[in-house]
Amino acid sequence: MKNQIQQIKIKKSQILLAALFVLSFSLNAQDANPHHPETTKANIEKIDSILYANQVPKVEADKFGKIVIQDLGGRMMPVNTYASELLRKLSKSDHYKNLDENQAILSMYESPLLWYNIPIIYLKKKKGDSIRNIIGVSKEDKHIALVNFFTETGEYKLAPYLQEAYRSTVPNAFQKEFKETDQRVNLLYNALEGSSLRLFPLIDNENNKWISPSENRTGNNLIKDTLYSNFINTGFKTYLYFLNEGKSWRCCHF
Repeated sequence: MKNQIQQIKIKKSQILLAALFVLSFSLNAQDANPHHPETTKANIEKIDSILYANQVPKVEADKFGKIVIQDLGGRMMPVNTYASELLRKLSKSDHYKNLDENQAILSMYESPLLWYNIPIIYLKKKKGDSIRNIIGVSKEDKHIALVNFFTETGEYKLAPYLQEAYRSTVPNAFQKEFKETDQRVNLLYNALEGSSLRLFPLIDNENNKWISPSENRTGNNLIKDTLYSNFINTGFKTYLYFLNEGKSWRCCHF
C-alpha cells in the first residue's frame, strides 16, 4: 500500500497536466485555479463528447477484448473480463455511459488525461462523506474524478488516513470506506498508467510472469532480448496508432 501511494505521488506532474487539461474547456479559465478544476456538468459533457467522437468502433473494440492478458494478481483473462471487472470495481457499472467495457478501456489507454477528469470513482452515500469533505467535493457527488484526490503539489489527500486503516485488524466503517476508496484510486491510476496492461510474457520465467510496456520501460533489464524489449515498448503504441488512423479514414470516407 505504501509503495502505491509513493508511486502516485511521484507522478504528480501528470495530475497537474490533467488539471490544466480540463481548464481548457472552461469559458472563464483565466479566473480558475488550475490545481482545483471544477468538474462541472458542462465540462463533463464536453469531455464525454470528445470520448464519443474518438471512440473505437465496437467491432474493433470487441476484437481487442478477446486478447488475453495477466492481471496484477497473476490471473490470466481476456481484456474484456479485465475491463468489465475494472469498471464494476471503480463505478459499480460495467460500462461508462455510451461506451461498453472494451471501448472504455481502449479510451483510457488512448486518452488518459481525459480520464483523470472523469467522475468514475464511486463513493458511498453518507459513508463516504468524510472522504468527500477531505478531498473537497460536494456531498451530492456519487462519482469522483481521480484528479480530485490530489493536492496542488501532487500529494495524495487520503495518504494520512491510510496507514491506520490498513493496520487495523478490525477496521471500523470509516476505515473500511477509506481502504475501499484507496483501492479504487489505485485501480484507476494503474490502468491509466498502463501498468496493469500485462500483454507480454517474460520468456522462460518460472512463475509465468507477464509484464506491461510501462513495467518494461521502468524495470531493470527484465528483458534481455533487445528486439523483444523494443517490441514490448512500441507494439501497443503502434496498435493504438493504427486504430486512430482507421478512425481518421472512416471520418474521411463515410
